[in-house]
This record gives sequence, C-alpha cells and structure tokens, in this order.
Amino acid sequence: MHVEENNESGNLDLNISRRSRRAQLCRKKKGHFGRNITVVCGVLFAVLVMYAVLLHNAVCIVKTEMAQAVDTVASSGLSAQLASVAAQGSGIHGDAIESAITQLQGHGATARAQTDGFVWHIATVFPVVGDDFAAV
Repeated sequence: MHVEENNESGNLDLNISRRSRRAQLCRKKKGHFGRNITVVCGVLFAVLVMYAVLLHNAVCIVKTEMAQAVDTVASSGLSAQLASVAAQGSGIHGDAIESAITQLQGHGATARAQTDGFVWHIATVFPVVGDDFAAV
C-alpha cells in the first residue's frame, strides 16, 4: 500500500496509488490466464482421449466383422464352390450358401455402418494415416 501525505491539511490519506492498483490487477489476470490455459488444455486433452477411444472402438468392430466374414467364407466352402462355378459355368445353389451370403451381408453392413460415422470421417483428414482410413 502506498501512503501519501497531504501537505495542505496535514492529514494522512491512505490511498492506493494507480501504479500499485495496476500491478494488483496484472497479478490477478496472470493467475487467471495460467488457470484458463490449464483448463483449456485439459478439456482439449479429454476430447482427444474420448475421440481416440471412439476411433479405437470403431476400428475394432470393423476388424472383428471382417474377420468373421472371412471365417464365414472359409467354413461354408463358398470359395471352393465359386471356383467350380467359374470352371464349369454353373450356378451356386444350396441353403448353406444362401445362409453364408446372408451372414456376409450382415457383417458387411455392420462394418459399413462403423465406417460411415463422424469418427471415421474425421480420421480421414489425419496426415499420414488419413488415406488409409479413407480407403476403408
């Protein structure tokens, strides 16, 4: 605090000078500024972590669905029948084949739903890996 003496009246006026008031305001602003930066960085980090979790979940679902589709093709004998159709020119028949095709459509639809979301579209703009996400 700055004490000024008033020579005319002989009384002491207890006034805070302008300079010390300005210094107090600057100290308060600096404290808020650092805290605000910390809060903004914390919020951005939390959003980034949430996005990474959502993207990881989408990638895992797509990978699982495509692995199940490959297992469906392998277990149904669809690839062998497709090879014989290509060699003989005959059509594919059978309930097992129709069931396998229905399962493949289900796996493909689930994977497609994951890659059509906003999380996947945001990932396509990332440098380096964005082209990989866009290809899927």
